[in-house]
Amino acid sequence: YNAHDYRAEDLARFFDTAAARGVELAPEERLLARILAEQDVIRPAGSGYAAGEGAVLSVSRSSSALLRELLLTHECFHGIYFSLPAFREASAAAWQALSGVEKERRG
Repeated sequence: YNAHDYRAEDLARFFDTAAARGVELAPEERLLARILAEQDVIRPAGSGYAAGEGAVLSVSRSSSALLRELLLTHECFHGIYFSLPAFREASAAAWQALSGVEKERRG
């Protein structure tokens, strides 16, 4: 993918699964785990991690500058959607207000 968002729950599960399966993390992954823990996105819990607050948004370096800007905007809206219940509710209400034809054209 050219961009993605990662919830705190998914990040904690990633690091826990790697540890449970004996997968050695790459140096960049170990650095990411440390940064996420320092920023309270994941929290040490027992022998693994629990979800903290926040998320990670990623954009591919191989994309053009314009595409990166569009992708980052898109992923930021995902972050807002997952983080703010009022935005999520407003988004659902806007979706429900669309006609069947408008919903079909979305894709």
